[in-house]
Amino acid sequence: MITRLLVLVLVLTASAAIAWWWRSHEGRVTAVAGRPGSGAALADAAGVTGRPALVEFVAPDCVPCRAAKVVLDAAAAERPGIVVAMLDVGDALPHARRHGVLRAPTTFVLDPDGNVVGRVSGVPRRDELAALLDSLPDGAVAA
Repeated sequence: MITRLLVLVLVLTASAAIAWWWRSHEGRVTAVAGRPGSGAALADAAGVTGRPALVEFVAPDCVPCRAAKVVLDAAAAERPGIVVAMLDVGDALPHARRHGVLRAPTTFVLDPDGNVVGRVSGVPRRDELAALLDSLPDGAVAA
């Protein structure tokens, strides 16, 4: 009986720790040191070459994808020149694999040269996304 209780406590503790970790990383915007041309094929697939862009991988019937689009559209509306593009993960599977997309929504921030400068899994946190977009070089976000 004690062994079963101990196992139950360990499983619940591990589950709580995993849930806490997941929630703390959900929507976290990660700046990426862009390798030259690292997102060029992604920009081509999304039709956003030569412009700063937010490219979101989405899936059919994905509720968080809709919430992420609201955040992305709001960020783009505040910064003329930023383009928001959606790619269905099933239709763009080679790009999803190349960029390590494991879930929808996953959003990539591209600079005008096609470099991936940021990434987020889940619904982006507005303040972190704004900070990353505002850190783009002057002139990168222009109408």
